[in-house]
Amino acid sequence: MDLQNHYHKLFIILISLALSAPAYAHEMWIEPLEASAKAKTKITAHLRVGQDFNGEAMYYLPRNLQKLGISDATGDRKIVRVIGDFPVFEQSPKSDGLQILYYLSRATKITYKTSEKFQKFLQNVGLDWVFGAHQKAGFPNVNFSETYVRYAKALMNRGTPSGQDKKIGLMFEIIAQENPYQLKLKDGSGQLRVQLIWQDKPLAKAQISIFEKPLINVATTDNSDQQDYQDSTLTKLRTNANGFLLIPVKANKTYMLNSVQMTRGNSDTDVIWNSHWASLTFSILP
Repeated sequence: MDLQNHYHKLFIILISLALSAPAYAHEMWIEPLEASAKAKTKITAHLRVGQDFNGEAMYYLPRNLQKLGISDATGDRKIVRVIGDFPVFEQSPKSDGLQILYYLSRATKITYKTSEKFQKFLQNVGLDWVFGAHQKAGFPNVNFSETYVRYAKALMNRGTPSGQDKKIGLMFEIIAQENPYQLKLKDGSGQLRVQLIWQDKPLAKAQISIFEKPLINVATTDNSDQQDYQDSTLTKLRTNANGFLLIPVKANKTYMLNSVQMTRGNSDTDVIWNSHWASLTFSILP
């Protein structure tokens, strides 16, 4: 590695460390470089943090994660990387069909200087009731803390489309009820059914934010951290009584679904709330 690349890598690692804390409403997602490809094509995907389905690619930082893995027709396997590896996901496939990539972060603490940003974040993710509960309980409106945990999944395909998304043991998880790479569309559009699971039970009446942008299915030769920023659209819908939701989808599009759940923090500390962020990324092919 030449000196210029060394300093570039060091710089991006520092950026990754800085971005490991959300700016109150930042999503984290897994973004494949090639959502669908031939059977032997390497599985490569970035871990990104940002807003509006655009963000910075992160380096592998083991201090930030609890689980990193792939599930396919052969079973589940952990991914072990070296600090600074880029992209975070880079593995050879072991089978054809659906590849389920997943990431579970460690809990990280952030502090709100004022309540305004906290309230804006809650409104954005459809959890207005939390701010009301915060006020009713008499919690402080300045210098209070929250921890957050990320639960990210992505669906990829290698070879002939086959297989099905499933529970992979995350406390908060979005599960596709159909394989998006086998989805039958009519006139280039259709619906994909998903279920939101919280602590092994369906989560009813919960908001899922649906981000859509043009299909991402082109690998760069250098696995660049630079992203081709494209306008995305956002739709917010809520699950039904059984945690299900029909997602409207179109051909040649990439989707990221995001949902947030809040729980009370530890009363023995200054952490008042815990936020839990679930995401699911997939593409709909031509």
